[in-house]
Amino acid sequence: MKGLTKRQSEVLSFLYEFKQEKGYSASYRDIARHFGFSTKAAFDHMKALQKKGAISSEDNVSRSNSIIATDLVDSDAFTISVPILGRVAAGLPLICEENKDGEVAIPASLLRSRNATYFAMKVKGESMIELGIMDGDLAILEQCETAENGEIVMASLGDYDGVTLKKFYLHPGNIELRPANPAFNPLFTRDCKVLGKLVLSLRSY
Repeated sequence: MKGLTKRQSEVLSFLYEFKQEKGYSASYRDIARHFGFSTKAAFDHMKALQKKGAISSEDNVSRSNSIIATDLVDSDAFTISVPILGRVAAGLPLICEENKDGEVAIPASLLRSRNATYFAMKVKGESMIELGIMDGDLAILEQCETAENGEIVMASLGDYDGVTLKKFYLHPGNIELRPANPAFNPLFTRDCKVLGKLVLSLRSY
């Protein structure tokens, strides 16, 4: 089997991830829309993959492609678009246009599950520096409402129009949000809403 070009590898990975997520095969339009090129270019890439033995497809049958050479699928080539939230206001759904401040593409292999919902927020302050989380880092979080002791969470406190990133601990009478910096004191509260738990943090240099 001839080796795949970089773009062919990306198309093959997209076909695989699309089928895994949707349960059916991608069409030429799906491929064109994802990569930003014409349906003719999508058709040509599919034919090239078919000639190289990476996929099989029935002529004139929509969404009939299936991957033969699964060992050639590069999961790192598939990304998930994660919304960056500028602020999380009380009363608004977490991921909505009012909160969005752009998007970031994250390799699917770095995330826990393709079926989860993720969001990103810029870290402010130095309360988590002992865990390598610095001011200005981009925190990638999995949206959830509960957490286990010791997990790093993004949480809101009471009616406070903002959020904090801390380690979560549930005590009999309250919740502790513990920093990772001895210069900061832990927060103890009975009115805390977990918004998500940390998956990874990104830093720009």
